[in-house]
Amino acid sequence: MPSRDRAKGLPGPHQLSHTVILVLLAFQACTTPDQNLRFQTRSQERQTGSCDTPAAPCARISIAFPEFTAAPTRAVKDSLNGLIERWMLRPFSAETAAGSVELLMEIFLNGYEATLRSFPDYQTRWTMRRQASVVNDTAGVLSLAFFESSFTGGAHPNSLLLYAAVDLRSGRTLDLSDVVREGRQERLNTLAESLFRRTKLLGKEDDLREAGYWFEEGRFHLNQNFALRKDGLAFYFNPYEVAPYALGPTELVIPYDSLREIVTLPGN
Repeated sequence: MPSRDRAKGLPGPHQLSHTVILVLLAFQACTTPDQNLRFQTRSQERQTGSCDTPAAPCARISIAFPEFTAAPTRAVKDSLNGLIERWMLRPFSAETAAGSVELLMEIFLNGYEATLRSFPDYQTRWTMRRQASVVNDTAGVLSLAFFESSFTGGAHPNSLLLYAAVDLRSGRTLDLSDVVREGRQERLNTLAESLFRRTKLLGKEDDLREAGYWFEEGRFHLNQNFALRKDGLAFYFNPYEVAPYALGPTELVIPYDSLREIVTLPGN
């Protein structure tokens, strides 16, 4: 990840009023089924406060991601690492931005320290976990997963899972239309809706809106959040995407045996 000078006026770790611990791990290099792909997993964790003392003020943030050291071409390697970097450095809010993982973590911890200064009796612990991981490599497509979970006060924690399927010939992130045969989108949607209704214990004629789901006009439709996993074509609906938080996220995995006439891959 590139580095950038510390933002003007942003206090450094030595200015925090609680103990800060930094853990940096670099794991052994890994390969995917495509031997032209190699990566190493990088992991960092920092905290402020008395995280080992129950009920004491504490904030902790952990970051983990693969850094590709080899790919079919230099352009593809740069595309993969750029995609991962953009996810890992996403700002926490419209007011914050970071040019490195270290600065991103510092912004998070400084935000907690500022809250403690404003509210000395504040007891809520903050947590943030952000990671990227390799899901699968098949037929010239690499699927990645980007996950975040956080709690900074409020009624409940928040989480987000996003997939990306990358064409290893070009480094381009694929849309669903790139892997579905022309004219077969509706068939895929029908298969997915059947699986969705079975998963949610809904009958074929049950009204999705009455069941609490927010699909436009009450009609099921797939999103673009998909991955080519080993067990099938996976889709993920995050909390609040098509239903209230109380109904949770939804994962659908359609086995490849059901997709023989529906799915195609860029190299085929």
